[in-house]
Amino acid sequence: MNLSKTEAAIEAVLFAMGNAVEVDKLAAAIGHDVDTTRKIVHNMMDKYEDENRGIQIIELENSYQMCTKTNYYDQLIKVASTPTKYVLTDALLENLSIIAYKQPITRMEIEKIRGVGCGHAISQGAGQAGCTWQTCIIWHDTRIFKSIWRTFYRGTSCD
Repeated sequence: MNLSKTEAAIEAVLFAMGNAVEVDKLAAAIGHDVDTTRKIVHNMMDKYEDENRGIQIIELENSYQMCTKTNYYDQLIKVASTPTKYVLTDALLENLSIIAYKQPITRMEIEKIRGVGCGHAISQGAGQAGCTWQTCIIWHDTRIFKSIWRTFYRGTSCD
């Protein structure tokens, strides 16, 4: 294997593993001895520094790890702190539309309309930040309770 393919293999292994890789495992992966592997990795470290790249290879005791450079923390945090966009499945959308149209409504009534069980879909949807429904626990005189589902505007509570 020529040097550029060896470096590419090291780069692929370090990137894919995400964590530190021991130098002897890295050497076995590329088919070289430990000393040659160290030299190749240190050569790569110098290249990453000279080319002003956003990633670097760091040495941790007897292993190497690929990571981002600390200079780019501000750019990374903008992407990492972006809220997760939740995807509503068809079942969640169907449940939400039934709740919005028939509110307040119990889970049993939703299941009767849909013809299938919806306990998982409701609890999954209620846990997602993007959903706008909530449950109110209603106590009856007989001490039996049921969950009433309804849509709401943020900041309101069960009536």
